[in-house]
Amino acid sequence: MIGKPRGKKGTYPVSIYDPAKGRKVYVGSAPDKKAAKILEAAKLEEFSQPKADPARSHTVDSYADRFLDVLHTPAKRRGEPTTRVHNECMLRPFRALYGARQLASITRTEANDWAAAKPSSAKTVKAMFAEAAREDAIPTDPFARVQFPKQRGRSDIDPLTEDEIEKLGEIAIKAGGLYGPEMWALIMFAAWTGMRPGEVCALNWAEVNLADDTVRVEWSMRNDGTRGPVKGKQRREIVLAPKAREAILSLGRRDGNVFRSPTLKPLRPNSLRGYWVPIRDGFTAQLPESHWLRRRLLADPKDKLDPYEMRHAFGSMLADRGLSAWDISQQMGNTPAVCERVYVHPHKERSQKRVRDALASGQSDSLGEDKSARAVGAAERTAQEG
Repeated sequence: MIGKPRGKKGTYPVSIYDPAKGRKVYVGSAPDKKAAKILEAAKLEEFSQPKADPARSHTVDSYADRFLDVLHTPAKRRGEPTTRVHNECMLRPFRALYGARQLASITRTEANDWAAAKPSSAKTVKAMFAEAAREDAIPTDPFARVQFPKQRGRSDIDPLTEDEIEKLGEIAIKAGGLYGPEMWALIMFAAWTGMRPGEVCALNWAEVNLADDTVRVEWSMRNDGTRGPVKGKQRREIVLAPKAREAILSLGRRDGNVFRSPTLKPLRPNSLRGYWVPIRDGFTAQLPESHWLRRRLLADPKDKLDPYEMRHAFGSMLADRGLSAWDISQQMGNTPAVCERVYVHPHKERSQKRVRDALASGQSDSLGEDKSARAVGAAERTAQEG
């Protein structure tokens, strides 16, 4: 439909009936009636073509690429590069099985089955489908009602003791060969600073101040060998404990990274895990059957000792020495609430000993009071009888 000329230039407005919207829509204007008819014909031809159903336009693979490449840019909610790497890894098994399928063809049954079989992966897959639903790329979200059991992660672990940290160091020396001293130093340093494995790998000597025993924690090493901001971009200055200082000085001061691979390249977190495995296995093999880690492995054979547990041990050691959650948070780079909930674990034997000592002390005091009261009562009775 061509309207009457409008405005000073007398352009002709053109409108077309849109079947999808059920009404006329404005599609543009033309300088004269001939041009308006050409525009009208072109738009009529365009609107007569069948529209691609947005729900059928994406495969799982094509939308996963969009989810990772477009929705993880710095301006989006998932701006951290490490988040993209994590989500790419979590999506990989789902894409291997369903990648060629239409995104909209995934059923609720398949979503529930995937959540039961691969709960870690399913959380990222669920986030991807939720994003697709928000963008109208699918008519319904099959993961919308999928529920995951609440996991406490490692908030319920028993913390490593100082003696167990020393044992890990001894095993590192024995199991690591020529690389053993480097792993010993790394274990001691991580256990007595509470730094994350990626932060330890990224640490540069320029960030270590031996004059006042402090360390600037600003960077985290990624698996591709590049340094990025620390988690949550919470840069901090921490205290260098004497044992941590001793550990890094044993390596000798050198330019660049404090900790290196056997080929003297910067150490990456994925390489660290490989060097950690024989140390972890050697430590586990020496434990008595009653040890908490043995019990944990009996309940779940996959629940192995993780390098992160040295961070948990450090938070617990600080709490055991009477530091507040706020003090601990300044060292570990988390909020006080997270430190208290996740990283502070009571040493059960020490806690029980403190309770026993307190009760024993209270009992002896009360017994002393009882004896004094009985002595006074006896003296009063003797005086009355006299």
